[in-house]
Amino acid sequence: MGYVDDEHYGRVIGLLKQVEKGQRLRTEDVAWLRAEAEYCWTDELQKAWHRLEAQALTEAWERSGDAWNAVNASGHWRKAGNAERALSLTEKALAQTSLSPKLQSALSTTRGGAMRDLRRLEEAEALGRQAHSLTPGDYRPCTLLGAVLLERGDLAGGHDWYAKAEQLGASRKAIDQELRSLLVRLPSQERQRICDYLIAQDPERFAWLLGRREARARRPGRVTRARFA
Repeated sequence: MGYVDDEHYGRVIGLLKQVEKGQRLRTEDVAWLRAEAEYCWTDELQKAWHRLEAQALTEAWERSGDAWNAVNASGHWRKAGNAERALSLTEKALAQTSLSPKLQSALSTTRGGAMRDLRRLEEAEALGRQAHSLTPGDYRPCTLLGAVLLERGDLAGGHDWYAKAEQLGASRKAIDQELRSLLVRLPSQERQRICDYLIAQDPERFAWLLGRREARARRPGRVTRARFA
């Protein structure tokens, strides 16, 4: 964890011990860590927190049968690095009868995200399309499809689904954050191809992809290409 400010030390140590003991953090404590002690909100701590939330929500679903708990648990399992557990959970939840279209869509979307985590992209796309057919006004299946199609090499399709997601209410900031996460995981050549394509479609919208290299890329005598920073 490294250095901790004196004024935060007692509270930070208390929260770390709480997580170490397998105890969930209060919502206000998580918000405080993110806002006031962000340097302590490490990847390791985040994964541990997501794991505790996933376990608690999974148990809540098993007790109550409320599949919305399964939806939320799946998201936390994925962020805890356990996509396989998310698949197992959503498979059981989807086997329930009398699920509303909205709930079926949410389960299919988070299940598709877990498939994407495991690079099972064809199955992820099928789940995204199924979710969209159930709730055509929901942007969440659209963002899943945007990411999956970009990763499958269908750049036009991926761009179109992200545009549709934004039209349906997805924030541009959230989409850009997802694109950043997607791009850093790709091989450099594929990352470059996606960046160049998106900038060609909408130079103003995707100008951020040029990053710090934009000025250098536009110097006379150089070939102007998008560079992801």
